[in-house]
Amino acid sequence: MIIISDVLDGYLARKLKCMSVFGANLDIFADIFYSFLSTTILYYLSVVPIWFLLIVIFKFLEFIITSKLLKNFKKINSTIYSETKKDNFLYFDWLGRSFGILTMLLPGLVCIIYLFSYQLIGIISYIIFILTIIAVSSTILRIIKIKIA
Repeated sequence: MIIISDVLDGYLARKLKCMSVFGANLDIFADIFYSFLSTTILYYLSVVPIWFLLIVIFKFLEFIITSKLLKNFKKINSTIYSETKKDNFLYFDWLGRSFGILTMLLPGLVCIIYLFSYQLIGIISYIIFILTIIAVSSTILRIIKIKIA
């Protein structure tokens, strides 16, 4: 439901021409809050392990910190800056978006999978963990590349 409302909200904002940087950032932080809260509840219910909750917290903190760092490099490298909206301080890449989408889908997937096989939840958790490591590494390498250049 959150993904449907997220898509609908974005569509309506564009259609009615009431987009704003504040609204876009608020939307992102609402998504982060939902993902964090739902993962916390899944941990509390012993559906996902503590390390998975810590990965979710780490990835969202990394997203905010590296977004700030990459925006600071906008004067140095205009190609990185052009990948984001001018007024938006958050930096998006396809790996980070994949992580966000998966963490938003996780509660629904857990409910569906839990009915069929508890072991699949562990497999999905490890897949998200591996994608997180790849996404964080990619962002850090991008920052190092910019610093060296």
